[in-house]
Amino acid sequence: MSKFANTSVSISAPILEERLKRLEQQMNFLNNTLSGYFTIGRLRTDRTAPANSTDVTSLDALYDIVRDTSYTYVLINNGGAYEWRRITMSSF
Repeated sequence: MSKFANTSVSISAPILEERLKRLEQQMNFLNNTLSGYFTIGRLRTDRTAPANSTDVTSLDALYDIVRDTSYTYVLINNGGAYEWRRITMSSF
């Protein structure tokens, strides 16, 4: 039996509301601060690996990810032009 089995913690409503408000402020700060640094792309299983860096179709979106057995491809914006960049899987 745990030594904490009969322990209960009581937090008053105003304290809980203040903690939730502070947590929400911290989450908003992190979302606003980190939004330019971390972007999640979609893993495309419906697309074959691009034939070259400019093999971009109308269905492709920025930060899309495509994989084959040797490479992982990520669609980036290179000065206004979308291009595929590849990463060798053996480098991981």
